[in-house]
Amino acid sequence: MGARWAEHRDILWDGTRPVSEWLVAHLDAQPGETILELAAGTGDTGFLIAASLGSQVRLLTSDRSESMLAGARARAAELGLTGVEFRALDAEALELADGSRDAVLSRFGYLLKGNRPLAEVRRVLRPGGRLAFAVWAERSRNAWMTVPRQALAAAGDFDEGRSGDLLAGRSLDAVSAAVCAAGFSVEAIDEIRVAYRFPDEPALWAFAAELRGPVALAIEELDDERRAVVRAELERRAEPDGLGGYILGGVAIVVLAR
Repeated sequence: MGARWAEHRDILWDGTRPVSEWLVAHLDAQPGETILELAAGTGDTGFLIAASLGSQVRLLTSDRSESMLAGARARAAELGLTGVEFRALDAEALELADGSRDAVLSRFGYLLKGNRPLAEVRRVLRPGGRLAFAVWAERSRNAWMTVPRQALAAAGDFDEGRSGDLLAGRSLDAVSAAVCAAGFSVEAIDEIRVAYRFPDEPALWAFAAELRGPVALAIEELDDERRAVVRAELERRAEPDGLGGYILGGVAIVVLAR
């Protein structure tokens, strides 16, 4: 999966960069701080900090996936970043000392999956440390989630249970309540619109067939005829951009907490 995300990095990054910029601006990293990025993927959010402050901050880029970390290392080398540490970490059981981080950053990591991730973040943060993170709003407000599923439904049943609750999305109130229940104080919370822009139909199809997790798995199981139906439905349901391409939009919730 990491290699596939890296291949489509430009589309993914262009669509979500406003989210990353909000997180980095509100985290407001300072020289001398130690910063942890969780579920970093290819690392682009944390690299905004590294590019700005360089060796003045200690950035630990982490992800559960070694293939994602390989993509992050390659991206850091491409950007000429040095001094970034990379480590495989599970957000539910962080192998880090108590109070060892000044700030934690996470863009679309599963921090609201049960109670453990936020509890672990609180444990590794020093007193008064900051957490800046983003999660997806309700699924109904995220066409990039719903449109591929609707296209699959046109070719037969799609078992929503395969995707669990990880991408179900949440409301502002629900996110705020979860953060406060974990012992944090919400200092800022907002919504940001996201738009994945695809230059043509093949790029749109690649997003669904290669990157969309359970959707991609379901597509793999289809015969050629049903796959063609899904592909046509995906193109029909995606928003045209007026330039021959397509848009799948969405809404992210961004939070700064202490």
